[in-house]
Amino acid sequence: MDELARNGLAPSRNLANFEAEVETVIFHASPHTSEGWPKEMEFDHDASFQPPFTLELSTPPGPFQPVRSARLKLNEIEVASIEWPEKPSVSVAVELRTLNSMKLELDGPSHFAGVDVTIRGVTKR
Repeated sequence: MDELARNGLAPSRNLANFEAEVETVIFHASPHTSEGWPKEMEFDHDASFQPPFTLELSTPPGPFQPVRSARLKLNEIEVASIEWPEKPSVSVAVELRTLNSMKLELDGPSHFAGVDVTIRGVTKR
C-alpha cells in the first residue's frame, strides 16, 4: 500500500480491518424473501468467542432490493427490527447460548430482496 501511495494511487474505498471485521464474526447469513430461502436457522457458539456479543441486521448493499421491514428473534426473543428507508440497519447487544436459534420475518418483494445478519463477539487470545 505504501508503494501505491508513493505513486499517487489510493484505494477508492477503505480496506477492511481483518481482525476487527472478519475474525470477530460468529455467524453470518444473507436471507432473502424468496419462498425457498430458510427463515429459521440455528448456529453453535463455542468458547472461542466471549462477550460482548453484537447482532447487526441491515439491508444488503449491492444489487438486491431492501426489504420493507424485517424482524428477528434470537432464541425466541425479538431482538432487532429494521424498516426501509427509515431505519435500514440496527446493531444490538445480545446473549448467546451454546446452541442458538434465529427466526426472521421479512416483508418485501418476493424476489431479490433480503437482509444481512451478522453476530460478532470478542476473540479469545
